[in-house]
Order: sequence, then structure tokens, then C-alpha cells
Amino acid sequence: MPDEDPASSAPEPLRRPVCRRRFVALLGLAGAGLAVSRYSDQLPGAWSRLREYLDSLSLAINDEVEPYNDAEADAYAIFLATANLKHVPIPVILRPHRNVHGTVRNSIPPQPLWRNILPTLRLADRLAGEMGEKIAMNSVYRSPAYNATCPGAVPSSQHTRNRAIDLSLQSSPRAVARVARQLRDRNVFCGGIGLYTSFVHIDTRGRNADWCGSGVKDA
Repeated sequence: MPDEDPASSAPEPLRRPVCRRRFVALLGLAGAGLAVSRYSDQLPGAWSRLREYLDSLSLAINDEVEPYNDAEADAYAIFLATANLKHVPIPVILRPHRNVHGTVRNSIPPQPLWRNILPTLRLADRLAGEMGEKIAMNSVYRSPAYNATCPGAVPSSQHTRNRAIDLSLQSSPRAVARVARQLRDRNVFCGGIGLYTSFVHIDTRGRNADWCGSGVKDA
């Protein structure tokens, strides 16, 4: 029995120019504020990732859906930048946080859960690096309310703890899952690997688990 399930795809975005005031505010936040006081030793290597995030603000927010709180997303982006990931852009991580099921909108995780995602992000970064492929994510953190709208999701989903990512690369999900298992066999991480028809679930729950989603015969 799988203990995780796919989240819905993010809505097709519309283009909207980034507000200059927000651009300046984010630079100020990164230079002197909130996240910096706690992660200042890691900031020099984070600037390129913050630039990617700033560039993404000129792209896509669906005008039919109220976006997540800007200040909250900006602070989380700065935190994510301090992880210095080489192959996973910040916008790719953040995009699933604005997914919507019906009338329920996903959200940025509460700050006490932020650090939980770091081991899983580093695993995703390692996967993308070893396979030399571009990465996409369709589910990362899920708020409890949003998770409850996902068919088959359990309340204790690792997504609600900010420890799980549903991802895809250019290779088949089966090939991605195989590389993930190889990394786990080499003690790179301890956690779950779920194989689905269009993506692979990974998490760092602290114990190994394997399963296949509906329509997948075996791993």
C-alpha cells in the first residue's frame, strides 16, 4: 500500500511584471533583515539563487488565484538560498506551494518546519547532479488542509512535515527511482522512495520505505 500520493499539477501561469517596490524590499531583506541574521555565514554563496528567485517574480502568478503572502515567500526563498543547491532553482521548489485543489490553496510551510526540507532538497540536488538532468517538482510541502484534498493522502503524509518531494527528471521515473535506491544503498539518506507513473516521491523520514503508485506493477 502506498503511503503517499500525487498532488495536482500547478495551474498554468500568466505573466505579470514584478513590482519594483517588492524587488527593492527583497534586496533589503536579504541585505539586512530577518533570515540574514540567522544564516549570514551562508549568504555569499546564496546570491545567485536569490537572483533566480527575483527573476522568477517577473514570471508567473495565476491572476485567478490569490498568491501566497509575498513577505512569507520571500523569507522562505532567502532561507532556501542558504542551502546553496547546485541543480535545483528556488522557483522550482516554491512553485508547488501555490497549487490549488478546488477552493483549497496550498501554502508556504510554517517556519518551525523549514529546516525539515533541507535533507530532502539535498537529495534531490544530488539526484539531478548525478543524472545530469533538469528537475521539476509537483509537490513539496502540503498544508494539512491542502493535503486533505489530495485523493488517497494520509494525514501523516511526509509532505505535511515538509520532508517529502514528488519530482521528475528527463529520464523515466523508474530510472530516477533506481538512482535514488543506489544513493540510499550507499547511505546517502534514509527514507522513502515511491514510484509513480509520472514522478518519483522521495523523503527523508529516517527509515526506509518503498512502494509503487497505482498503475505501476513493480519497482
